[in-house]
This record gives sequence, structure tokens and C-alpha cells, in this order.
Amino acid sequence: MAKSKKVVYKGYHFSSSLGARWAVFFDALGIPWEYKKEGRELGETGGYQPDFWLPQQEIYIDVRPATYNDKGEIEFPENAEERALEKKTGIPVVTLCGIPGKVTHPFPPPFGDYVGFRLNDSCYYWCECPFCGAVGIQFEARSARNRHEGGCRIPLTEHPDKVYSYDTERLNDAYIKARLERFENKE
Repeated sequence: MAKSKKVVYKGYHFSSSLGARWAVFFDALGIPWEYKKEGRELGETGGYQPDFWLPQQEIYIDVRPATYNDKGEIEFPENAEERALEKKTGIPVVTLCGIPGKVTHPFPPPFGDYVGFRLNDSCYYWCECPFCGAVGIQFEARSARNRHEGGCRIPLTEHPDKVYSYDTERLNDAYIKARLERFENKE
């Protein structure tokens, strides 16, 4: 396995390009983010500091490389710290495994370039409301669950929880931008 190189993006020193690529993705979508905002003491499990805090979405994001088992299926890492943080604060912790990239359908596999999960509940994907443009990360990309601004109303013909929108032009442009970004290496 190749050693990760530290990179700099917007003055932040990321331990690898993976986290920096997600920061570019957030910027491309206009999602405010804070990197390594604060650590939390969690008692027996020790301390924990998620990679990102997204204040608009009110969630923590942790980023990891995607790892696969012998069958080619993604492995979902156990993380007692994430569970403890979510339990202590009531704030969701979403783990993104892999680089930003287009999601494939149907859910579950085949996955795209990343998969998001929460407390061993997989299939969390970035999605955009087709009616108001609100962006969030939701189970199976159900954008009706996003935080909507300006009184967005999903048409009554749509089931309020079954509006899937993981493959929008705006999201795909953000994935491309994140993948193409060149970073300053920091030794």
C-alpha cells in the first residue's frame, strides 16, 4: 500500500488527498465545512475528532479509504468512537468510504466510487432535491429528507420519502471537480 502524502487545500493541512477531495466536493456544492473542528472526550472509548463538521447539514463526516473483502464487496469498518460520539451528542456521524464519484444504481451494490454509512447502516449518498436544489447525504439518496429552504414543497404526486436524486448534473460536476483538483504536497 502506498504511503499517503499530506496535502494543503485552502490553508488546511490534510493527512491525505482523500479528505481534501471531499473538501473540494463540498466547496463545489457551496456546502460550508469545518475541518477537524473539535475533538470530543468520549469516556472509555477515548477521544475522537471527525474529519468534517457540516454546519448546514448538522452532521459530522469521517472520511476513509474504501477497502474490499475477497468477494469484492466493500467492508464497513467498526468504529466505536463514531457510535459513542453520535450517542453522546445526538448528532449523526456519516462515514464516507472512498473518493468522491458518481453513484451507480440500484441500491445496494454496485456502488459508485464511494459509499456512505452510519452506524453500520449503509447506502448513504449525496443527493439534491429536484424541486429546490437542497443538497444533503441521505439513506438511498432520498432527497426529500434533505433540509429544504424557502418552503420547498415536493409535489403531492410524489411519495414524500421516495424522491431519489443521486445523479444530478450539479452533483456530477462536483465529483469531477473533486477528482481533478491538484493539491500542494506537504512533506
